[in-house]
Amino acid sequence: MKSQDYKLFPPKYIDEINAEIDSNYFTPVWEEVLSNIKIEKLLDVGCGNGVFSSIVKKKTGCELVGVDGNQYALELASRSEIGFDEVR
Repeated sequence: MKSQDYKLFPPKYIDEINAEIDSNYFTPVWEEVLSNIKIEKLLDVGCGNGVFSSIVKKKTGCELVGVDGNQYALELASRSEIGFDEVR
């Protein structure tokens, strides 16, 4: 395969990312981090569908900006229930 074949993460893998906050692998990780620091603004580079950083938004109300090179992922991250203030 050529390097350009890996340019974008395939949508089927983005769809498989678990959006359930209560059963998401990163929820306990974020809870530990948030017990030690206060987050007012968060830039998620490579945000994908936004599921992982949406946990922080929901728990802190911080300003959340997501950046990703995959347009499909950004469309998912733009959904109101995810909570990004801006995606690019």
